[in-house]
Amino acid sequence: MKSLLSITTTLLFFLISNQLVNGQSNGAGEYPCGTNHDFTPWLQEFHRQNTGTARNDDCYILPLKVHAAADDNGFGRASTDEILEMVCQLNKEFAAANIQFVLDGGIHRINYSGLYRHETFSGARDAVRYFYKEGVVNCFLVDRAAGAAGYYSAISNINQPGNNKQGYIVISNKYITDRTPAHEMGHYFGLPHTHHGWLGHAYSFDHPTPNSLGGHLVEKVDGSNCAQAGDYFCDTSPDYLSNVRWNCNNSDESLQLQKDPDGVTFRSDGSNHMSYSTCSSRFSDEQMEAMRAYIEMGVYQDLEVETKASCDVIAIDSFQTASVHPPDGAILSEKEPFLLEWAPVEGATHYFVELVQQLPDLYFKDTLVTENHITIWDRNLELNGSFTWRVLPLGTDDTCPAFTKNFRFTKSRHFNVYPNPVSNQQTLRVEAIQGNSQRSVTIRNSVGQIMQQKDYRPKEGPATVSFDLSDYAAGIYLVFWQFEDFVVAEKVVVTE
Repeated sequence: MKSLLSITTTLLFFLISNQLVNGQSNGAGEYPCGTNHDFTPWLQEFHRQNTGTARNDDCYILPLKVHAAADDNGFGRASTDEILEMVCQLNKEFAAANIQFVLDGGIHRINYSGLYRHETFSGARDAVRYFYKEGVVNCFLVDRAAGAAGYYSAISNINQPGNNKQGYIVISNKYITDRTPAHEMGHYFGLPHTHHGWLGHAYSFDHPTPNSLGGHLVEKVDGSNCAQAGDYFCDTSPDYLSNVRWNCNNSDESLQLQKDPDGVTFRSDGSNHMSYSTCSSRFSDEQMEAMRAYIEMGVYQDLEVETKASCDVIAIDSFQTASVHPPDGAILSEKEPFLLEWAPVEGATHYFVELVQQLPDLYFKDTLVTENHITIWDRNLELNGSFTWRVLPLGTDDTCPAFTKNFRFTKSRHFNVYPNPVSNQQTLRVEAIQGNSQRSVTIRNSVGQIMQQKDYRPKEGPATVSFDLSDYAAGIYLVFWQFEDFVVAEKVVVTE
């Protein structure tokens, strides 16, 4: 195929001029499809201008912004694990097309019932326009997606109407870990259903199959009209099943037998993601070619696409759980902000960090960072209480690793360390706030060596221990206060 970047602006016009909604049925009473019309003019022009030469095999990496909706009270949201599994599954489904997705920042959590449970496509549009982020692929996760398992919607540029095409996908929470996201992402990149032309028409084997429906040619088994009929791809087989999701036989074909306008019998290919089958697993070569053309032509003109020579996966090294701070089970002084830190992981380009405060009130935060640490400063965060946190190392080559275990720590009013950061020309003071049992205070460097240690038995009330830091090199140190039955740790930064 000739270079897809050279396809004319005529094709781009067809793309921009078509605005639609496509939907995926769950086969359980929900609306089967919200399609108004497919990208037929675009596909016709796409096939007309292609000559069948090989495509560019660069790897396209696209930022994916996930908007996880809940009701007005914050209930019903998809879990972090489900969302990350969805991203992982998407990347598996698009690997053959050399298209990959990486999370854009943390998960955006929205508490708005009007979006979370919308019964019509227009019911979500205003909310989407408000939360939509330019430059990324926008994916909204909801409870009710206008009665469908999911849909894609194209809209004109939100800030400059008519100037640029943009779009988004909406997925019902019940289907975010099946093949629905891949199906809707196919629509996002311009693919129609394999049963294009049959929406609104129930197929019956007992009646002759017409040559056309609603002005669309019905695709034949022999492929003689494949470029002008059905989905306009000649490497996808005919499919007339458009009303519900359908089950597959052991050959990934429809259980229902169909016959084309010539009377030739066939079963629909259930392996294709753009069908309504329950066993879909792939896109065809021509479908992948078309999706890449969509990206290469810059149809979504503001989409920030990273190009790499290959999408080959480079595995991320295992996480060293012994190198985290605060360590598992630690008790930290009540102080804000505080630092979560871990050893760098080979192969990781980002880290997805999740922090949950269990007591006294539930607090949840997750974010995506590029460094192996994050400082938490949030006025919604209680200064004391019990916390759990975990880290997911991510790479542009490997987006399916596992979370670490949950690390637990407690923040309390046991002691303060000040000033922090502290110059090595200053005196460091460590003050215990409660209790009067025997104590020892130890300062260790970053490799665990003891720098200083002092024992102290206080009188009633707070106890303060001072340390001269004049021999300390600039760096990070840990202060440990040994109480009678537990140890409290705090990180200190020493400067010159």
